[in-house]
Amino acid sequence: MTGAISDTNLLGWTSTNATTTRMSVVCPGGDCSGAPLPLPVAWKYYPGGPSYFPAPTTAVPSCSQVPVPTPYQQSIAGCVQTPIACNSQVAIDISAYTTRNSETSEAVNCLTHATTNKGDTVTSSGNPPTAPFQFVAGDDNPISALAGSDVMVSDSLVTVPVFNSTSTTTAPTSPVTIIGFAQLFLNPEGFHTPNGGGNVGQVKTTVINLAGCGTVGSGTPIVGNGASPVVVRLISGS
Repeated sequence: MTGAISDTNLLGWTSTNATTTRMSVVCPGGDCSGAPLPLPVAWKYYPGGPSYFPAPTTAVPSCSQVPVPTPYQQSIAGCVQTPIACNSQVAIDISAYTTRNSETSEAVNCLTHATTNKGDTVTSSGNPPTAPFQFVAGDDNPISALAGSDVMVSDSLVTVPVFNSTSTTTAPTSPVTIIGFAQLFLNPEGFHTPNGGGNVGQVKTTVINLAGCGTVGSGTPIVGNGASPVVVRLISGS
């Protein structure tokens, strides 16, 4: 494992299909308490353990859709300060959690200020989109004067740790080793809508950047959520 990005065509890829390619928990209903864990599926994710993604005590945005957020929702919508470094190990949450899908949708809406589907958007030239990407403030951006304007950062941009799950025939075992990070833009369309409709637990994402760790990778840990505090660069694979 060299840490190289093997498929740079992922840059700008957007999950558009509501049933197969939008990001959602790999476990049925979002509950990963059944043993063993499901096999990996493209564009599905395994939930991180709460001790590795603890609920923040500050910087949790207020949100009418979630007046009393659960610790899990706080860890999504707030600013988690626990660093996750290259080649560190992170546990998968295998506790019983039958409301994860609806809680994820609501928390993502809060994070991205998209409870009425008017959050920030991402644009670029080309189809599929290619760098450089431009973030455009939505009507529900906390700074109302920025609506419709280009912005340098957005709450819709998140950094997600990645582990090796290339085998489609072997389920991962917890804990897993972090081999890189992906920067994803969480689009305002397709989340759980305020009236209970929409694609509950499914998040429409755009890949903004990728970074591989390598077997001896080290350096400044990445902290989520929000804009990445460190430069993330593409590494072309051979």
